[in-house]
Amino acid sequence: MLASIGDEVARRLVTAILVESVVYPKPGLVDRVHSLPEIDLINLQSSAISFYRWLRLAAISGAKKAWRGRLGEYMLKMVEEMLRVQDGGNTHLGVVMLVSPLSSAAGLLGSSEKWRSPEKLRRAVVHIVEKTDWRDCRNILMAISRVSPGGLGEVPFLDVKKPETYRLIREKRASIIDVFRPYMGRDMIIDEYLDGYRMTFDVCLRALKQWLRRTNNLEVSSVNALLEVMSRRPDTHISRRSGVEKARIVMTLAGRALRVGGAATREGLRAIDRMDEYLRRNDLRPGASADILDAALCVLFLGAGRYSREALLDLLG
Repeated sequence: MLASIGDEVARRLVTAILVESVVYPKPGLVDRVHSLPEIDLINLQSSAISFYRWLRLAAISGAKKAWRGRLGEYMLKMVEEMLRVQDGGNTHLGVVMLVSPLSSAAGLLGSSEKWRSPEKLRRAVVHIVEKTDWRDCRNILMAISRVSPGGLGEVPFLDVKKPETYRLIREKRASIIDVFRPYMGRDMIIDEYLDGYRMTFDVCLRALKQWLRRTNNLEVSSVNALLEVMSRRPDTHISRRSGVEKARIVMTLAGRALRVGGAATREGLRAIDRMDEYLRRNDLRPGASADILDAALCVLFLGAGRYSREALLDLLG
């Protein structure tokens, strides 16, 4: 029973991550047409497939109510596997951080019928994150340190590059919430932990469903949901690499493209094309926004169970 739950959760989540990898057009990012200098579609998909084993175990740990001290270990293993199976470096750190707790949350709920409820999934994933322990924190920070994604910036008590951090985490017996609270506002993925996955559920998933109802096209809906996330706040991956002013320019461009229909209209596609040219010319990559899209697609596929327009529309009610 537990093994079958783990398999089904992992299958649905990996499917969603693979779907996100091919969605086109994703401005400034890898899609089925565009690559980045060090990452192409094969890098993304190799990483995604390698996650299956650990997402399965995360779901089983949720079903057994035994994720504390294990979830962070699975996340570290996912990052190590990601680096082992392809040569593009960090392809999915944010996805690992967002989707692993979702896997445990689905396991905790147990029934695929309950996975159809975003409200139940959200309550469960918030509970999973809140009930992590210091071992999870240690392993998550080790995972961040492994890929060195430009650092998270120095704040009191916490720096993933300093051994002192890990000693303090053990002494304080800190949860993920305790450890990451000083970073509020600095990183979109960490903010999801601290703010109840707000961007995933209230912004991206809502936009996905809205555009699915209007277009009955998952790819168009995914592109426009990504634009919605990009238009709501400066992408923190861009901010860290290139400064907040560039991130604000990208936010403005995304809003303009969305106002003329995004991927659903010819004018919107032209606006996306212009934005894409600007992003690639300046090496600006809205990776944090894409991670939110991955998480929202995972919620969608947990509910739908498979890629089928009929199943997706049925989920929308």
